[in-house]
Amino acid sequence: MSTGTFAEVAWHRNAIDSVKYFALLVVSPKRRLFNGSCFILATEGNTFRTMYNKFAATAEGRDLLQSQPQSIGLLADRAKLASCPEGSLGRRYLEFMQRHAFDEGIYLKVNATLKRPGETGDKAWFRERWNCCHDLRHVLTGYGPDELGEICLLAFRYGQTGHLGIGALALLGLLHPRRNGEVPAWRAVQEAYRRGKASRLLDLLPWEGRLNQSLAEIRAQLAIAPPRFYAFPEFTQDYRQPL
Repeated sequence: MSTGTFAEVAWHRNAIDSVKYFALLVVSPKRRLFNGSCFILATEGNTFRTMYNKFAATAEGRDLLQSQPQSIGLLADRAKLASCPEGSLGRRYLEFMQRHAFDEGIYLKVNATLKRPGETGDKAWFRERWNCCHDLRHVLTGYGPDELGEICLLAFRYGQTGHLGIGALALLGLLHPRRNGEVPAWRAVQEAYRRGKASRLLDLLPWEGRLNQSLAEIRAQLAIAPPRFYAFPEFTQDYRQPL
């Protein structure tokens, strides 16, 4: 089979999976995490490859690709996170997980299914890292895990990556009748998109070696400004002028 035929088969398979998981998102809300993750995987196009290439083009990215730390393990090590200084990225991440009673094990199970056939080595490691950072992105951007916060995080990510599936999920979320109706949702989502466009790419942050660094410093380095139209922000005290 020629390379072109392989690509054509993959395209059709992704298109079918995209439609299937989008439909399941609508009719099966109890499996939203799994179906949404599969939809994002099926619709990523060249986004993952682009992010990987940008990561590999940085000195810190190359170092991480060479050492390949256990990124999931670092986020799941609550004893180590608890030893991080007050106000640090690691401590704030732990506080976020405890405040909302989140279990890393759920994401570990979902992430185990989100792999592309044939991805090995550096790309397999980066895929795992890409998938395990959802809650870390909540902490960095200040969006909570409420319905509007999740939509805003999707819009922020779409602004950064141009991932069409993520953009589609943000729009779908806005149509959900149970979103926070008392909040100016559309303005918050528009702002989230603009915040993503204006901020440095989160995927390039070598956070594995910066868990002891203050969240305020990291947000400033990433040029992440506080949201104005999202009413339930996380860690509002941890903002400084962008560096």
